[in-house]
Amino acid sequence: MSKEKKITYVTLLSDESIHGEYESALERVEKELGHHHPIFINGDERWTGSEFVARSPVDNEMITGYFQDGTEVEVNESILASKGGFPGWSGHDWQTRAAIIRKTADRLDEKRFVLSALVTLECGKNRYEAIAEVSEGIDMLRYYCEIYEQNEGYIRPTRSEIG
Repeated sequence: MSKEKKITYVTLLSDESIHGEYESALERVEKELGHHHPIFINGDERWTGSEFVARSPVDNEMITGYFQDGTEVEVNESILASKGGFPGWSGHDWQTRAAIIRKTADRLDEKRFVLSALVTLECGKNRYEAIAEVSEGIDMLRYYCEIYEQNEGYIRPTRSEIG
């Protein structure tokens, strides 16, 4: 698919090239189903000792994976990790934060069809909806970066002294 062509709900039906890319991604994703997955807290894997099974609404016999049951302990540790990471994030200037978010959008875009296949199997959406939903999420990250940059990080000098 051409990078110049923007994927929207309207343009999806007119681009036949998406089917090959989607089918290839779907095959790769289906080979990875049924694995056991940890919770990640502050970059560290956690295995709680209790798992739940996730099944695809597309085919209830299809196990998409086994995931950790989080408890109040994991929730509280996640909140503390988020609070601990905030000073580092907010310590970056707005240009750096925008660049990080844009790079995230680029990396997601590279995996657009894999993510779309996952959405299909996890949520039961058809390929068109899944591709459009993933594309929309990527576009939103880029859009908010543009708005952030247009407004110079929303940092504005005051016109008069306060107080």
